[in-house]
Order: sequence, then structure tokens, then C-alpha cells
Amino acid sequence: MGIARVDLRGVLQPGEPGWEAARDAVTASMAAHGCVVVAHDALGPDLRRALFDRALPELFALPLESMARRRTRRRESLCRRTATTA
Repeated sequence: MGIARVDLRGVLQPGEPGWEAARDAVTASMAAHGCVVVAHDALGPDLRRALFDRALPELFALPLESMARRRTRRRESLCRRTATTA
């Protein structure tokens, strides 16, 4: 199963049609992948552009050294966990 794409347009309150299915899809994707793609009407195109045009470059601006250190630490952590559970 891939990352869920959940359409929340028109689903505003618990108990409304589609609420339980949307909730279950969001929960399953978050548990499996740690993220979900959501379609909704809460942000207009201008506000979405204003938010993401600024935030995305900052999000991906980590220096390569930082990303390499994180990757190495994660591998070490996974190796330790595998060794102790095997």
C-alpha cells in the first residue's frame, strides 16, 4: 500500500458522510508511512503558494554533511536494534 491520497473536500465534521472512511485512510497511512497526501479546500492557491514557496526551500536546505550524519546514525541504530532482537 502506498501513501494514501485522501480527499477531505466537503468532510468538515465527525459524523458527516465520508468522515469515517477519511479518518481510517489518514490513520492507516500515518501508521504505515508517517505521512498522508490530503486534498481540501482550506487553503486557496494564493495562500498555498505563499506558504510553500517560502517553506520548501528552507526545509530542503540542510547541508549535505548534516544529512550524511543522520543517515549514518540511523543505520547504526537499525544495526543495534537488529543485533539485540536477533
